[in-house]
Amino acid sequence: RDAAGRRREAGRIGAGGLQGRPGHLRALDLLRRVCRRGGDRAGLARASLALARVLGDATAKLALWREAVAILDTELGQVASAVPVYRRILDQDPAAAEFERLLAVFRASGDIGGLIEILGGRLNWLDRDDDAAGRAAAVPLLLERAKLRAAIGDGRGAARDLDTLIGRAPHVPGDERLADARSRRADIALAAGDAPLAAEHFKRYLEIARESPRRSEVELTLARILAEDLDDVAGASACCR
Repeated sequence: RDAAGRRREAGRIGAGGLQGRPGHLRALDLLRRVCRRGGDRAGLARASLALARVLGDATAKLALWREAVAILDTELGQVASAVPVYRRILDQDPAAAEFERLLAVFRASGDIGGLIEILGGRLNWLDRDDDAAGRAAAVPLLLERAKLRAAIGDGRGAARDLDTLIGRAPHVPGDERLADARSRRADIALAAGDAPLAAEHFKRYLEIARESPRRSEVELTLARILAEDLDDVAGASACCR
């Protein structure tokens, strides 16, 4: 039987065998096999998703979702259709490798809300065991979420993420992420009118970012804060040496 005939057969099964009883497992499994034999990849993805909806076994669901998402995203280029499936996978398995793909999709599309959501899910999972490996893995995710929150005007949320990051990252000279976090936290404090906190973070930034192109700018900003806001002329002079 040719491919077109097999696809017609799949259509008849979909319209007849499942009509009135969409949760019939054997019919759905048969539909998947017919689609696979007939080369109907879109139909196979749909049938796999339908079967996953009615199965109770979490492992089987994940396998079906992964089959469907590989077809939708990789083979058919239907990224928008793949995104909800990636979300289901991550809801079921927060440690799933699909996190990186969904992260890339949201970055490419500029979906800030989606990025904040999935970064939050991964951070919650990493925090579950509170071990050294999890804390280290959380650092770049906290920094990314802080940047996103700042971009949408959520300064408080950004500050919380940066404070968490700073509390977890070791104070190592040359650590670009920690230096970035210190600089951003200082900027947030300065915008909020908290000159002492801004000065503290800028000082720590200068201890870490010894080769940063922004170093001269930060030194001048810190000197101004010390002289004008904190009445520390000696400290301001030391910054300018």
